[in-house]
Amino acid sequence: MTTTNYQRNPDHLAKQLGIRVRRGPLPQGWWGLCDHPRRTIVLRPGLAPIQYTCTLMHELGHAYYGHEGVSGKQKLLPDRWAADDYSR
Repeated sequence: MTTTNYQRNPDHLAKQLGIRVRRGPLPQGWWGLCDHPRRTIVLRPGLAPIQYTCTLMHELGHAYYGHEGVSGKQKLLPDRWAADDYSR
């Protein structure tokens, strides 16, 4: 029996967390953006599958921690969360 595991499906995890994922324009050099007050993640159109997955997991980390704005530490925590959560 095959089960869907959110660690292998970040879109499913976003849905579980009540976060809407959409694609749209972003500032130059950005692949993703978490709009925490609106519970929305915006991803750059045209990302390769691995870029999409990694960026979505990173932005879900921002959502998990409730980050608003960006600081040095706020860029590291989502990556650690995504790596820990995705590797289980």
